[in-house]
Amino acid sequence: MRNLPHFYDESFSFFHDVVKSKHKKRDDPGFLDRLETYYEDIDILFEEYNKLFKENKLHTVIASTVEDQQKSDLLDLYHYDNKRIQALKTLVTTIDDNRALNTCQNCTVRIVESMDHQVPKNDFPEFSVHPLNLFPSCEKCNKKKGKYWRTETGRLFLNLYLDPLPEAQYLFCNVSVEDEKVEAHFELRNNECISTELFQLLKSHYDRLELCSLFSLSCGTVISRMATYIKNHSDMLSIEQMQSITLKSNQDEKNIYGQNHWEFILQDTLITSEDFINFALTNHIQVAD
Repeated sequence: MRNLPHFYDESFSFFHDVVKSKHKKRDDPGFLDRLETYYEDIDILFEEYNKLFKENKLHTVIASTVEDQQKSDLLDLYHYDNKRIQALKTLVTTIDDNRALNTCQNCTVRIVESMDHQVPKNDFPEFSVHPLNLFPSCEKCNKKKGKYWRTETGRLFLNLYLDPLPEAQYLFCNVSVEDEKVEAHFELRNNECISTELFQLLKSHYDRLELCSLFSLSCGTVISRMATYIKNHSDMLSIEQMQSITLKSNQDEKNIYGQNHWEFILQDTLITSEDFINFALTNHIQVAD
């Protein structure tokens, strides 16, 4: 998991570009004309959103009152395949060295196939195509977040445009080898004095998206790959050399993909587990279901 660069240009211009990309509807010829009548109000609402975004206080946003027709029109602006929205996706998922990052950063497992609305579009149709309200996501994370995104006192999920992720490790993995099977279980622990507020937000995000269970279910390929690496290199490298190479490589990857990326936390745990190393050297690895 890592932060993504957010949209920096004028947000209302983005809204206007999306409107311009729409075609006149045969069954609703007044659609584009109605959208133009919303411009003044949307511009004001976007300014308020921008202010709250800058202060990282989106959980305090208040929904405006919109008529049914206006809500329908504004919701109809959002389509994931819209060329302007796809351009936004490309912009915010292009990271260091022009590297394209097409993995959902809400979960870091599945691919991006939608835009998650930071504040739900059904409750806030005025922000259905606000560029700062659109975050690349997989469908499952998007659906799990749904409309339950805040409480009376704060948020339930990270905003990965804004919330600085700790450099300290908070995701931990436990590996067990038993009955010719390898199992990996993940948990969050605050061992390095991350602020209580941030750690609780991290825990809420991970728990509500069921990420630790997802990581455990996704680890089979990593476990098999690490077992093969250990077995195939045992004649050429000492265990200490394999550990040094793996830990260094994992740290390089963490610098790109996040210090608490589950895959590299898992690899760190496997390469330093005496039980796993012994098992990899002497057995055919079978990953637990």
